[in-house]
Amino acid sequence: MLIKFVTNRKLLRDEDEFLSVLESICEDLKDGLLKHGHSIDSVILREKDLDIVSYEKLLNKVYEITKRHNVPLFIHSHFELIGRDFNKVHLPIHRFREFCDLVSNDEDFRTRILDCGNIFIGVSIHSKKEAIEVEKRLAILLNPSLNTNISINTYLTVGNLFATTCKVGKPGIGYENFKEIKDATSIPTYPIGGITVENLNEVGAQTNSKKACIMSDLVEFCKSM
Repeated sequence: MLIKFVTNRKLLRDEDEFLSVLESICEDLKDGLLKHGHSIDSVILREKDLDIVSYEKLLNKVYEITKRHNVPLFIHSHFELIGRDFNKVHLPIHRFREFCDLVSNDEDFRTRILDCGNIFIGVSIHSKKEAIEVEKRLAILLNPSLNTNISINTYLTVGNLFATTCKVGKPGIGYENFKEIKDATSIPTYPIGGITVENLNEVGAQTNSKKACIMSDLVEFCKSM
């Protein structure tokens, strides 16, 4: 299984420890994960509490680590930062809607996106209706009439699969609900929420997914190495 590591720096004491753990996840952790049949697919720099200025500062520090270890890095939410070295972004559904509207209606923004040539977009969804909406909006973006002429690689994340400390009191959707959402579109769809290194193989088998997202457990797994 390939792991998308979703960051949460609040699990650690300070920024220095956060960056140190991230370095380990991108480098030292590889051997430990391989023993379990897994590897790091990419890093999603979540950190939703930061304003865009603080986020960009952290993004640049994280990018130095991920670039050094050849690990793809996804911006979270702040699609305003797309460009230069950053052509990968993970968006909540409401931010994805805003992104699509800008590409369709704002020529300056569309030009900046065009300069990237190849865009990778992950979208967080919670229902079959939202999955179908994402697929329809993508079709509009790729319509030749918009003259976008870009390649958009997309995936969806659906959760929370299990109950998790990140969303206290919110029950997991379970395997059957996940598969119903996954089967609603042709877009690759990955589970998130309560997934651990130990249950990753079961999750892969039950969801028929080759990738999954992990947050807190990967930090704990790293500390145990």
